[in-house]
Amino acid sequence: MTDKDHSPLDPERLRPFRVGEWQVLPEFNELRGPQGPSRVQPRLIQVLRLLAQNAGRTVTREALIEGAWSRRMVNDEVLSRTIADLRQALGDDARQPRYLETIPKLGYRLIAEVEWLQTDARTQTTAVEPAPVEASSSVEFTAPVPAEQIAVRDGLSAVPPRRRVILGLAGVTVALAIAAAVYWRESASPEAAESALSLRMLRAQPLTSDPGWELSPRFAHRGDLIAYSDSVAGQGTATVKLRSRDGRVLRAVTDGSSYDICATFAADDSELLWMRHREDGCEILRAPLLGGAPTPIAACAADLHSCPDWSADWLVYTAPPAAADRGAGLTRMRLSDGKREVLTSPARGDGNDTHPRIGADGRIAFARGVEGDRSLWLWQPGTGERHIDFAPGMVYGQDWLPDGRLLTATDALGFRALVAVDPISGTAELLGARGARYPDVATDGALVYEHASYDANLWLQPGDGGELRQLTRSVRYDAYPRLSPDGGRVLYQTNRDGPESLYLLDLASGTETRLPLDPAMRWAQPAWSPDGQQLTLTRYANGDATSNSAPLVDLWHYSIGSDAPTRLTSAPPHAHDAQFDPDGKHAWARVGQERVAQLVRFRLDGSGVPLTRAEIVEHYQIDRQGLFLVKEGDPRLFHCADPVAPACTSLPLTLSAAHRRNWAIADGAIYAVTDDGDGARVIRHDLASGDQQRMPWPVPGALSRALEVDRNGRFAIIARTDRVDIDLHWVAPGEQ
Repeated sequence: MTDKDHSPLDPERLRPFRVGEWQVLPEFNELRGPQGPSRVQPRLIQVLRLLAQNAGRTVTREALIEGAWSRRMVNDEVLSRTIADLRQALGDDARQPRYLETIPKLGYRLIAEVEWLQTDARTQTTAVEPAPVEASSSVEFTAPVPAEQIAVRDGLSAVPPRRRVILGLAGVTVALAIAAAVYWRESASPEAAESALSLRMLRAQPLTSDPGWELSPRFAHRGDLIAYSDSVAGQGTATVKLRSRDGRVLRAVTDGSSYDICATFAADDSELLWMRHREDGCEILRAPLLGGAPTPIAACAADLHSCPDWSADWLVYTAPPAAADRGAGLTRMRLSDGKREVLTSPARGDGNDTHPRIGADGRIAFARGVEGDRSLWLWQPGTGERHIDFAPGMVYGQDWLPDGRLLTATDALGFRALVAVDPISGTAELLGARGARYPDVATDGALVYEHASYDANLWLQPGDGGELRQLTRSVRYDAYPRLSPDGGRVLYQTNRDGPESLYLLDLASGTETRLPLDPAMRWAQPAWSPDGQQLTLTRYANGDATSNSAPLVDLWHYSIGSDAPTRLTSAPPHAHDAQFDPDGKHAWARVGQERVAQLVRFRLDGSGVPLTRAEIVEHYQIDRQGLFLVKEGDPRLFHCADPVAPACTSLPLTLSAAHRRNWAIADGAIYAVTDDGDGARVIRHDLASGDQQRMPWPVPGALSRALEVDRNGRFAIIARTDRVDIDLHWVAPGEQ
């Protein structure tokens, strides 16, 4: 049996056609335009032909991959790179397209006029079958692309997901990271040289596709075995498994009764060690590879995902915090005699040190921070720790490459992917593998990593507990909902277009509109003015996606319906997360670090002296009933009836650890996600009477600001993670 790429050519596949000002000759892989002919890769012609056959209609990414690559293992990165190359060949601009239009959440649409030509296009240019671009995106057409893979622009794809999982675990945080980030556009400069490693990434293949989640893979030193954990969502257990690269060996190491994760091999591959998370803590266990009872060897930091590393006789892992004012740091342990040495002990405000990886020269790479504000760091013998000058963001593990760079899974380039970072200069190369997490590099250069995809959407929950109604449909993250004061519109962040952008949804009509913001920047943390006509926005920018220059964070002002935002020059330096004061004359903002910062109140017209509150604040909201805030490291919610006075009182609410930003102020009450030991739930706390009521609502996903409530309490907007798929992918060895 042969696939489409190697089957005898159908004569129709060679039929020439015209797209706009370009004549396309599939027989010669040639484009002819005003400047003469040019040869392009056959794959570009195949993709362009599929789009031309459905001119004016949206063709999903899945349909393009199936039609142009058939049964080969191809990921989104390959198609994105092909589309970018095709745009370059056609002289098209993704931001102002004349040929290829990107349809968010779905795929692409050819918007130029198409004409099918006679077979001998070398001498004939007369059109015989004009195919004008249609105004609508109907799915009724005749084409070789399967109809079930063509989607209209309303986002309702007929291709079902492999499985759907409702996330309720605090340890799985699908955060729209509020950190300095930059945007590597799909149409990145074609002149940028591609390394051999980045080209190899295009040939990544699935390694596992079991119904559960496959997590934290590690190669054996001899390279033929891979250890990983197999987890069933919602059951709270994970089983350490061993498999060979060819799949002939597959066996469980642990019995599946505990949450066992992060297995790693001894230097001679004779033993495994792994972490076992329990309700009362975390311990590292060690056992012979061929079987035997595991032996506890160290206590690890609880409620924290951080895989240890094992090199020769040394184990490096994240230990519990040494004191109440410290975060979890790295400890080095000599396994032969149990000798321990504390390597790092970050201040509590700086977060935790996670995922250490030991280099051949003894240097240890790790990530420091919390949630979406993690940075890369190095510890080295004799000099201690130092920061790597690379943009912070969500960091999902790292490993050393043979050339001395760090292979890092991060969203600091605007989306989660693998990046090679120079630990000295901080410069980076985007390798690809969108969705990758926790990479591991084998001695022969093979790679293995988690491939995770999330589907987070917005839902409308009636206040009386009526039926949920889905508002957005995306295969990315739709989160951080902010209701307009009249409750008729909801503004939200999404990465459906690549980087995070802001969309406005009209609840009555269902119309979604992307705000006209510079796509080269990242826009986040929107907040409405009291009259519902203006917004404050936080902008994150960086001059070069692969440079080590410091990111720019500032505040902007946007009037609904205008063409562009304007910078809020009255804001203090390093301000972010702004909200309008109810008086209409002032605004509030957090100034300082992303995770924790001080609150500052300033006049919008720039006059007067800003007021700085003393607290270090993780999150806040301002309302006519006062200022509400969460202090650093404190699970309580505080109410400052007079926002400019220092006195605040704690409310009888203990916020869930995974939902410290998931609360809202409405109809004289606080709606918050709490956890009193019986599980997370949404509570309504009446500010006047103190009465509390459990709401018949689902708990939001573990997202930042995943709960918003209409000011009259009629309904809530809830962001939920509706599906998470985590499988293992791998890249075969090759030239580095």
